[in-house]
Amino acid sequence: MNNDQNSLPLAKALDGFLAGEPAYFCIPGHRFNRGVSGELTERFGESVFKYDLTEANGLDDLHHAEGAIKEAQELAADLYKAKHSRFLVNGTTCGNEALIIASASEGDEIIVARNSHKSVIGGIILSGAKPVWVMPEFDEEWGFYTVPDKREIETALKNHPDAKAVFVVSPTYYGNAGNIKELAEVCHDNGVPLFVDEAHGSHLYFSEDFPKGALQNGADAAVMSAHKTTGAMTQSSMLHVSSERVSIESIDKALKLVMSSSPSYILMTSLDASRHQMAKDGASIMKKTFELSMKLRNAVEEISDMNVYNGANAEEILKNNCDPSRVVFSAAGLGITGYELSDMLFEKYGCALEMADAKNVVAVVTAGNTDDDIKRLSDALYDISKKHKRINKKAAAPPGINIPEMAYTPRTAYFLQSKKIPLEESKGRICAQTISPYPPGIPVIVPGEIINEEIFDFLQYCKKENINIHTDGSMSIDEIEVVIEK
Repeated sequence: MNNDQNSLPLAKALDGFLAGEPAYFCIPGHRFNRGVSGELTERFGESVFKYDLTEANGLDDLHHAEGAIKEAQELAADLYKAKHSRFLVNGTTCGNEALIIASASEGDEIIVARNSHKSVIGGIILSGAKPVWVMPEFDEEWGFYTVPDKREIETALKNHPDAKAVFVVSPTYYGNAGNIKELAEVCHDNGVPLFVDEAHGSHLYFSEDFPKGALQNGADAAVMSAHKTTGAMTQSSMLHVSSERVSIESIDKALKLVMSSSPSYILMTSLDASRHQMAKDGASIMKKTFELSMKLRNAVEEISDMNVYNGANAEEILKNNCDPSRVVFSAAGLGITGYELSDMLFEKYGCALEMADAKNVVAVVTAGNTDDDIKRLSDALYDISKKHKRINKKAAAPPGINIPEMAYTPRTAYFLQSKKIPLEESKGRICAQTISPYPPGIPVIVPGEIINEEIFDFLQYCKKENINIHTDGSMSIDEIEVVIEK
């Protein structure tokens, strides 16, 4: 096993292949850069297409890694202190799906935090597992869910002793990392693995100023989007397994089902390069990230009628298991919704934020940002606070939603006959699709659940406020797909 974190096995393999200048009769069809649209090379340059190769001689195979890809994955496992690591080219989505498919068969119960990403629902539908929902804590002041506490997990495991696994998200889109160590201990005491959707946490392993990563806190497996907070390209993720409570053979089998059989070598090489970068410079990268994050937090804290989630005290942020680089703030004191604030910042000041909800906006700070970025955003917020007319009414967040009654498992409902009906006629019907405000992609209702009055009112609210909604094939909430009841 190669433990040299300075090596780049995938890049080396690609360079070696290209150095031979082979007559190329493999997929893809563009033949290095010779068959590429000029419109693309004008924008992307030519060199990137030389590396867009396939499983040609000596370049290994992601689904049966024995050479350069195997070596690159072993280096990732060494860096993150995992037993096994797998490169993912379909994002964290396919990793979440694979974990569920590998651990639960049709009819098996799996305990799932209700604020999990919609990809978890996809895994449940594919596997046929029956979800046992655990409600995370809801922050009434800020209007979003955090991470379940150990009492919720303990209760769920006590009531469902045959559950195959527990699945939570940490850190959340809002930067809550929760107490994963406690959750892992509860799971292991009950003989089940803890899986963590760590899509937003690949950077947590390299600084004492940030909460520890899920694997460091005892999680049995974690899936992380290396493109979200470290330097990999979009759609590039990793799945790490750190115990024998989940079978790596079962995960590999599941990945063959949910991940492309033609993986991008550009994406895989970006994963290897990102791993190399964090192994070499992770501490300094995270030091810069932390300093920029605290500058922004302090600047927003000083602006009248604006507030930052978890404030600007580094010790308190860490004590609350919060990622300081996930800067969540609100102008609700000015009567400005998160959606309005996000639009203002982009359209009038040229500042693009990661997401918005009814009350808040989320800025993701990385070492790729600059002092000028922080100043531009801070100055924009100060200008908004100065120019915006203050009103007595504060922008309010929608209330938390309780878990609706489940009439069918998600898989059963997904494959039942269904039809679309107007939202206004949907109350009391059985939903046949996943409906998620996006971002963050957390389902409001999933297939098989009954659209009760609370869900109906929330969806009406989303429609009124023009909130982006992901359904199965549409961004509209005018119609809902429901089960045809006989």
